[in-house]
Amino acid sequence: MDKRSGKRWEDLIQLVDGGDAGDTYNYSPPEDDWRVTGAGALQSVDWQRGALADTLTLSWSIAAPRNLTDRQLQRLNTRLDVSMVITLTHQRPVLDVQVSVNNTLQDHRLQVEIPTDVFTDCHFADQPFGLIRRPNRPAALDVWQQEQWGEAPASLWPMQSLVMMHDGGQGMSIVTDGLREYEIPEGRPSVMAITLLRCVGWLGRAGMPWRPGRASGMALPSPDSQIPGEFTARFALIPCLRERLRISGATWKPGARRR
Repeated sequence: MDKRSGKRWEDLIQLVDGGDAGDTYNYSPPEDDWRVTGAGALQSVDWQRGALADTLTLSWSIAAPRNLTDRQLQRLNTRLDVSMVITLTHQRPVLDVQVSVNNTLQDHRLQVEIPTDVFTDCHFADQPFGLIRRPNRPAALDVWQQEQWGEAPASLWPMQSLVMMHDGGQGMSIVTDGLREYEIPEGRPSVMAITLLRCVGWLGRAGMPWRPGRASGMALPSPDSQIPGEFTARFALIPCLRERLRISGATWKPGARRR
């Protein structure tokens, strides 16, 4: 709950893992994806209150399919261990989040979904010289196949370090430290999904649903792109209020203090 406005969010940070049938150039959804979440997989919770900040440490062990074949068969034969440290500094309306993953899966994409509870048809993200306004669902999705585009205009975009959604009265901003990709999931225009980890086994791949026919690069195995082992990511959530719906402190990053 944002005590300044009384606004409350439910299930604000959600871990979602789905298949990735793409290559090192592009994400591609499997023909029949099966996603698993952190729901029911929480193993431990530890809350520490300090003089300057409160910290909440969460740990999940998520039953998951090992690879695309297991995902297609809906076979849970390994575990994805994730820990999250959420820090709320006193007198600072920002949630700092650090996520650590022990990656034992292949051909998958791990995202964190942020339900904003904002219902608009557009959002904003930063680029090198300012903000860009984008539609939550590209209109070109309705015509790209008929017009034989070389690639689908999916609602999956790059950013420098910021994506935000607001309705002029309230909203939510996500500031990332090195995470460059986000998505507005199909049919859920009030959700912002940040990509934490993409793991694939091919440099280039042909015949993907979102890029039919050609491969962007050479069709070569790339086993190191499965990124096994430990991985850490950081981002921050900043609720927006009407009088503060403007961007300031452009050099601020998660964990840093604003002057």
